[in-house]
Amino acid sequence: MPGYELIGKEEFEQVKSVFDSGAVLFAHGFESRRNGTYKVREFEKLLTEKFDAIATCCSSGTAALYTALRILNVRPGDYVAIQAYNFIASAEAVIACNAIPIVINIDKSLNMCPVDLQTKMTQYKIGVVIATDMQGNPVDFIKIKAICTEHNSFLVEDACQAIGGKYKGDYLGTIGDVGTFSLDYGKTITTGEGGVIFTRDDDLARQAKAFVDHGHANLKGVDRGEDPALNCGFNFRMSEVQAAIGIAQLTKLEFIVSSYKKNLKIVTEIINSEIGDLVEFRQLNDLDALSDGIIFFMPNKLDPNDPTRFLKERGAYFKNVPAAIKWHSVEHWEHVWQNHPIYYETSNRNWQDSIDLLARAWSFSVNVLDTEEQLKNKSKIIIEAVQKFV
Repeated sequence: MPGYELIGKEEFEQVKSVFDSGAVLFAHGFESRRNGTYKVREFEKLLTEKFDAIATCCSSGTAALYTALRILNVRPGDYVAIQAYNFIASAEAVIACNAIPIVINIDKSLNMCPVDLQTKMTQYKIGVVIATDMQGNPVDFIKIKAICTEHNSFLVEDACQAIGGKYKGDYLGTIGDVGTFSLDYGKTITTGEGGVIFTRDDDLARQAKAFVDHGHANLKGVDRGEDPALNCGFNFRMSEVQAAIGIAQLTKLEFIVSSYKKNLKIVTEIINSEIGDLVEFRQLNDLDALSDGIIFFMPNKLDPNDPTRFLKERGAYFKNVPAAIKWHSVEHWEHVWQNHPIYYETSNRNWQDSIDLLARAWSFSVNVLDTEEQLKNKSKIIIEAVQKFV
């Protein structure tokens, strides 16, 4: 899903402008030498206008998730719902709060299953739900939000893999009480490392801006050394250079999104016409979903090593499932679960339905700059692999 395909002169010119304006790499302060250049503040303003939600930039998507939980007042021992297929950052953010992650199974969208969420909500007093738009596919927000409202729980939307996608006309990342983006090197748009916290709540936005900057209230006209603390915080600041790259990348987002959709349509139509009777495509929760790849389910579970070798020899590769499943499936996070009494008993690790589903899932990248010929060739290799291993 990479904006890194499009890094070029625009990003260089933005970074150069930071140095031309005084080479201040810090987000604020040093007014006498920065000549009015505030790239982080500019990037936040552009993100706020683009996504119609208040944006706070930070150092990573993981930092964004942790910040979201802290400003929602998650405390030690609180229960926070995460889904069985996401990225380990969701669990890490919960654990960093000394809270307890409650794993919710996924459905055929590869996102949080509303039925299992409802079950766990009645079993535990879950105060916050982290729902992840995996590989660009939006969560079933109508159902998930209704459940959160019923149980008076906050909804955090992890849209780190879905920048630019929409659900019912709203941008992903702006639908929950708080939303998060990741801007790392493999995301839709990138600043190398970086993240964004979104909210439409003014007070939560103020708390987020303070939390990522050691709690600074950042009052206008007040010297930074005299600035009061709004809350307890941390250093999760984004640098001016990162923001400069982000400003350039943001101008390319619409092209990236349209290219993904066009390219994915080509691959999907080819595969569906040839082997549509052999595989089951994942469920999309909105036709305007953003996806950087094609995902489908094989009829049966396979040892991933054999198709991986077959594909690699032909220059094609799995993405996430099954290739990087250890970082994306709770099944493999023993180093997490061994530290939580609730999961000492393996009978509480009730995510077998998700494991079984992921064991049949195959995912392949579709890139922004792939030519039609490259897409056809990739489709041909995928079809050969399915026919060989089905």
